[in-house]
Amino acid sequence: GYWKGRAMDNARFDAIVIHAIDTYAAAAAGAYALTENFLYTKEAFLDYYRSLSDQGVLSISRWLFYPPREDLRLFATALAALEEAGVANPLDHLVMAAPLRDYTKLGDRRVWGYLTMSRRPLTAEDVAGLQAHVTKLGWSLLYAPGLDTGTPFEQLARAKDRGEFQRSYPYLVSPVTDASPYLFQFYNPLHR
Repeated sequence: GYWKGRAMDNARFDAIVIHAIDTYAAAAAGAYALTENFLYTKEAFLDYYRSLSDQGVLSISRWLFYPPREDLRLFATALAALEEAGVANPLDHLVMAAPLRDYTKLGDRRVWGYLTMSRRPLTAEDVAGLQAHVTKLGWSLLYAPGLDTGTPFEQLARAKDRGEFQRSYPYLVSPVTDASPYLFQFYNPLHR
């Protein structure tokens, strides 16, 4: 882990925020495709989850594309980490939001996608409050527990066979691990 052997090893945080720490210019040019980045691996998400207080949340902002790839891969990675942590209902801990009403009309524009992972499961009341807030802002939820969004985030979450969903998706959206820490590699060079 990132904090092992340090005084912060047992620290718990109400919020862990990772916002725009990689440049869009380099990512858009593919410069990060084969650059290791251990901030976005399943093992990192496990460390983040274990470091959250009982009411804590992790928030990660990344560029949202249509169809989604980077954010969808983060979502898959967070889900895999929660499953590995033995969380009873991992999907109840995740939210994906976008700062526009209809992300399918994104086109060539770029906006931030917001992935949130909570330490505690989100209740129906939490989701209703969040949905009311994002609607007031002109945003949308691409995934939240109990909502039917019709987005690839929900499709991945509800897939009977997530591996098959990931294999058939037009981009690589499988979980990122320490053994393969390449979040920004979206194309399989052997199949394209």
